[in-house]
Amino acid sequence: VEDWSAATCEVLLFLLAGLVWLRYPAFLRFPRRLWAPFGVVLLLLAVGVLQLIPLPKAAWKMLGDERATIKANAVQARTLFTSKTYRTDPFTGAVDPEIKAPRLPGSRSWIPATFTSMATFQAILALLAAAVLILLLEKLAERNRGGVRQVALWAGLSAIVVGVFAVVQVHDKASKVLGLRESAHAASAFGPFINENNGMGFVNPAFFL
Repeated sequence: VEDWSAATCEVLLFLLAGLVWLRYPAFLRFPRRLWAPFGVVLLLLAVGVLQLIPLPKAAWKMLGDERATIKANAVQARTLFTSKTYRTDPFTGAVDPEIKAPRLPGSRSWIPATFTSMATFQAILALLAAAVLILLLEKLAERNRGGVRQVALWAGLSAIVVGVFAVVQVHDKASKVLGLRESAHAASAFGPFINENNGMGFVNPAFFL
């Protein structure tokens, strides 16, 4: 649910940015007012992209990084996992049947800095969405700040509403989220958010707007 929600917001932001760019080609430029948060996002984007660039195994070995020996370590771990010593009960001496170890992926000569390429790619997409949001806010404040104030006001009001629902909804026997949708996690939901961390992550910054 969280991944689908994030993906939906990102797609809507990208579509809106595309429509604005078609009407205002100068939309995609470095912001003058919101340059500081935009710069931070660009810095984080650069870090994410750098993590996806593969380096030769020799370079990781020279840097003393475990990526140079991760394949050999995995083979040693699998050998220990399937060995008779590992399968022998130290108290009874009984030997468990041999366990079929999972197949290891093939060795690669070029390895990126990240161990989880897909998660890094998802983070880059999220940062791109943040950059697009900043550009949209910059466009909104181009003539005056009234539009930005309205966005901040609605975000703050929605945070108050979510917070009120979260307070009212707190009880151990709840079976429905907001009294509408059945969920096994309804008792620990935060307003409409199944994940309490997500709910607090929205309310805490939005409320202060």
